[in-house]
Amino acid sequence: MPAGFSNRMRLAVLGLACILPVGAAWAQPIYRCGPDGREYSQTPCPGGRLLDLADPRSAAQRAEARDVAAREARLATRLEAQRRQAESSAKPPGAASLSPRPAQKPVADPSPGKPKTKKAAADEPFIATVPRRSKAKSTSP
Repeated sequence: MPAGFSNRMRLAVLGLACILPVGAAWAQPIYRCGPDGREYSQTPCPGGRLLDLADPRSAAQRAEARDVAAREARLATRLEAQRRQAESSAKPPGAASLSPRPAQKPVADPSPGKPKTKKAAADEPFIATVPRRSKAKSTSP
């Protein structure tokens, strides 16, 4: 290359050289082959049909599609920036424990006059008792 080429110009020429073979690949015919039409080939095959790869859209439709894609890309970038800002300003959750929460104290019953029963301690075993029957009073004299 001549000595006057800058690095940008060299990169542009290199990029163009890489893109040119891709343009030629689009011009090749594509055939749909196989019993279900699930195979594609660049060479004709028995029972295969040539695919029409021409873009049926007008130049105005293609330009509008490019504009919509550019608008959506700008919106996506803006939404991503908003999400990142919200995530960075969010307070991280505090430390958590996998152990059970301590039991809460029961709320005192506000009704007065109700006798309180003595509860057994947690380390004492539970003992069930059957209430005694009162003796029937005799009605004889």
